[in-house]
Amino acid sequence: MQVINQDEIDNLRRDIQRLGTKNAEGKYVVKFGVLYKDERIQQYFEVFYVNIRTALVDTLKAAKKLNVLDFQDQMLLKGANDNAEIILK
Repeated sequence: MQVINQDEIDNLRRDIQRLGTKNAEGKYVVKFGVLYKDERIQQYFEVFYVNIRTALVDTLKAAKKLNVLDFQDQMLLKGANDNAEIILK
């Protein structure tokens, strides 16, 4: 299991701001598929982890538990959940 550090969550927060748009409440929102397909995110996780998908999803889950962001789906899968919205709190 991956141990999530604060730097990973901070990077994810910056990536959501970089790739997302503000909703009516002024919160940044990005689709999971956009995050997953982003070259910069893939390169970051590729350096540290063998399984990029698992690393990204684990970081998203950790950030959700820390109340940094929110998403509705319990499990995020490439393809099936590409349109799932990730909301930065």
